[in-house]
Amino acid sequence: MRAFSTLEGVGKGLDPEFNFMEAAKPYATELMTNGGAGEPNGLLSELSRQAAQVGSSALGLPRRIEDTLDRLDRGDIRVRVRSIESDRLLRRSSNLSLANSYTLLVGTFTLSATLLLIFEFVWPAVVMGFAAAVAGIALIRLLMRISKADKMP
Repeated sequence: MRAFSTLEGVGKGLDPEFNFMEAAKPYATELMTNGGAGEPNGLLSELSRQAAQVGSSALGLPRRIEDTLDRLDRGDIRVRVRSIESDRLLRRSSNLSLANSYTLLVGTFTLSATLLLIFEFVWPAVVMGFAAAVAGIALIRLLMRISKADKMP
């Protein structure tokens, strides 16, 4: 039935005047009169076989559902859900945390360089100033990456 409804939908999409029943009538008539594969009542026997198969599957379905729910309760089955939006928010949160760390480093290195310069330790002050500059460049690059990611839909 699913295949018939799909064919009907495709046919109607291509031609609004399409009638699946009219197109299938000659084939259905031949199938019913010839018995399909050369055996008498081939269509009826195939339908009854498929109905019995569906019936046996349907009878075992509640037991299988109950078994699956029990396995979920015991923790044998783990369900993972992945959301693009939550992944994006988690990445943004991680980047903001890293930006916060870089900001603290820039402030700490700048303050250290200033104190060292006041007490006339020039070379250590230059090293701390260089470290502050490197952390500042990393911070600016990270903030630009966060800004670009926020603009993406």
